[in-house]
Amino acid sequence: MPTDINFPQQQPTYSPPPPPPRAKSSVWKWVLGGCLGLVAIGMIGIFMLTSKVMNDPGFKKIIQNAQSTPETKNRLQKVKNGIEKYRKAHDGKYPDSLDALVKANYLSASGLISRDDTGAKFIYNKPSADAGDEFVLVSTKPDKATMFGKAESITSMHLLKDGTITTSQDSRPLETSNPKTDSGQ
Repeated sequence: MPTDINFPQQQPTYSPPPPPPRAKSSVWKWVLGGCLGLVAIGMIGIFMLTSKVMNDPGFKKIIQNAQSTPETKNRLQKVKNGIEKYRKAHDGKYPDSLDALVKANYLSASGLISRDDTGAKFIYNKPSADAGDEFVLVSTKPDKATMFGKAESITSMHLLKDGTITTSQDSRPLETSNPKTDSGQ
């Protein structure tokens, strides 16, 4: 037998490695994904609602009123001091108007204005002799703010006869017309 015969050598055959094991679809992954999705939707909703509220002119007016409250209270305090000085000089009588305080130099003309941004003057009510301590002596012009065209907020400040300064706020839904009841049906 001849020994110089070359037999073709066989290449070793390799089979490809098996695919990696598939991760099991865990319920917890789906729950976590769903929760994250709900949180994202909730955050978008909160952002949209906040944006709508912050851009509402009525809401902006309510914020302005709240920010001007300390200033208005200080102005009412000055009016109160002017009225007290007037009463001491005039045998306990109240002035006929706030302008009388200005004329008698108990109050500056700017002291008659409740807020600089509106230029609205204080409203004065001269009390009768039998008026109680809770009589509203001086008040601000009511500030009205409409929220989303559905509700109205009315805010004003008052100086009572006993010297107390109070704030009142009333919120109520706006009246809307109902075509069925307005037309008699």
